[in-house]
This record gives sequence, C-alpha cells and structure tokens, in this order.
Amino acid sequence: MGHGILKRKKLLKEQFLGTLQKELQRLQIENKAIKEDPKSVIGQFISQFNDILEQNQRLSALVCSLIETSEAKSLTMSRSALEAFRGKRLNIHVNSPDGVTELEKADTYVFTYEILPATPSQNPVGPVGSEATPATPVDPTLCTAPECDLPEDFPHSHTNNAPAN
Repeated sequence: MGHGILKRKKLLKEQFLGTLQKELQRLQIENKAIKEDPKSVIGQFISQFNDILEQNQRLSALVCSLIETSEAKSLTMSRSALEAFRGKRLNIHVNSPDGVTELEKADTYVFTYEILPATPSQNPVGPVGSEATPATPVDPTLCTAPECDLPEDFPHSHTNNAPAN
C-alpha cells in the first residue's frame, strides 16, 4: 500500500509546473502592460491615483512645515475656520521668489491659494475638500464615440490628442 505515490506526485508536479510557470509569466507581462498603458482605463486610474498620492504628500509637507514654523508641535484651529472652505474647490499655488525660475533651486517658497466653486460631481473629503493642483476631471456623461470599446454606461471621456480608451 502506498507504493509509488511519491513518484506519481512528483511526476504530476513536474508535468504541470512548467506550464503554470509559463502562464504566470504571461499574466505578469500582461498585467504590467495594462498598468503602464496610459490609454487603458486601469492605466489612467493608476496615473490619477499616483498624482493624488503625490498631491496629498505635498499638502502634508506644507501643513507640517506650517506647524513647525509656529514653533510648536501642534496647532489649534477652530472648526469654523475649516468649515469656511466646505463645498469650495481650493487650488494651492507654489511660487518661487523673484529671480528663481526653478522651484527645485529655490531656498524659500511663496504659497497662495485660490477658491473656486466646487463642481457638482466633486465630493469634499473631510472638513475641507482641497487639492494641491486640479486633477483632470472625468466627464460623467455617457460616451458616444463610435471607436470606443468601453461600455456605453461607463462614465468616461476621451482626450483630443489620444485615441479612444
């Protein structure tokens, strides 16, 4: 009883292992191509997601710098001061002092902000819906492009200089 089970198990493993490894490599290459293709929906999503992460990191650095500039480890702010920006779209602009053309070479930065009306599709996050730079909005209208292969009811838009998604 049990004679040859290990040999048969090893043969089965060897028989399917090569095929599975080839399939794994093919899927990894396909996955990478989909993620890196700026024309695919997933590629656009990943690009926008990375832009948002970068903007969030810049805003966090700005807030931490402001707190440290006040020579404290914390900063107290009233809720009404934050609520004053609710429902508005904020653009934070970073400029360099006079004479410096590249932000990377500047020793100091000048921050200003601009208040714009919020778009109807924008959902503010937290008490203040702000962003460092405006992200490219996705038009939530139904697509009517004849060359588009995405579902008609999937909200998306096409840029003028790129072919359909």
